[in-house]
Amino acid sequence: MANLVQSFFILVAFISVCWTPVADAGGAKVNNVTPSMARTILIAAMSHEMDTVASADLPSSLTKTEANTTCIMTYCTDAALDCVKDQACRTALSCLSTCDSLEDDSPDKIELQKCTADCVVTYENEALDAVNGCFDSHDCIALTPIPLACRDTHPAFSIPQNVTDMEGAWWATWGKNAVYDCYPCQRLSFSPLNASSWLYTSKYLTPTLEGGVRAYELQAAFPWPADGMATAIAFNYTYQGMSHGEEWRFLHVDPSLVVLYYCGQGNTWQYEGGLVLSRERSSPPDHVSLAAEAFAKIGIDFEEEFCELQPNRPCPAL
Repeated sequence: MANLVQSFFILVAFISVCWTPVADAGGAKVNNVTPSMARTILIAAMSHEMDTVASADLPSSLTKTEANTTCIMTYCTDAALDCVKDQACRTALSCLSTCDSLEDDSPDKIELQKCTADCVVTYENEALDAVNGCFDSHDCIALTPIPLACRDTHPAFSIPQNVTDMEGAWWATWGKNAVYDCYPCQRLSFSPLNASSWLYTSKYLTPTLEGGVRAYELQAAFPWPADGMATAIAFNYTYQGMSHGEEWRFLHVDPSLVVLYYCGQGNTWQYEGGLVLSRERSSPPDHVSLAAEAFAKIGIDFEEEFCELQPNRPCPAL
């Protein structure tokens, strides 16, 4: 469920504020300036190296993103320049620029996020991760917010669950979020670290635009209740250079089935999703019925909003 999307819009935003002829830019101040003003400052700082990069390789401008160019020049010039000069990094940005032209008026921008996620998993490399990590850790760029009305206060989440039943390995069999939950191969596990914390590990395969798959692994530690009873767990993690926070709320937990809803945030984008976890690759009909009833209590139509995670697809390396 890691949010793979927001950080790569930041890269497109950076290129939009730094790649244009100086003659077309205006202004001179650098603190939260407009993209046009930012171009002048950044090109002046990097012009001795920028002429080695072909402008035809770079995407068109992205709007509605605030860039603090003082921050970029102070902390991230080298990382950003490395990305601009890297062919694979520019290929990723060119792919992302096609997503910018999508007409997506939905509140959660799922089509837009799905397009960018496909670009990311296909073309991501170390240069992308490095510059995104720099922008994120220093708060250099703020994305246009995607707000979310999280359902975390619903009374259905008020009943504590015996979360010690979650220990061990699980398969994700159904998912809600079309961007983050519907990868066909997802292996999750939970294991004790010490008396007060556990480790969450997620391994999953993501299809690429070139017809292959890419393997990812995510780990995050989180506080564990002393009595093993909880209505939710929360954790923070860094993935592909970006900081994220998620809270998982439980609708059902037993030794063979976990039904959960979550809300998360990365940069200024908020997102929600849900998972059905099983010890086997597929959930039996009674588990699916139980999950559908549980999600209905919080206003989610399981049949309309969930995807089945292809139980017959081979999942190597998981």
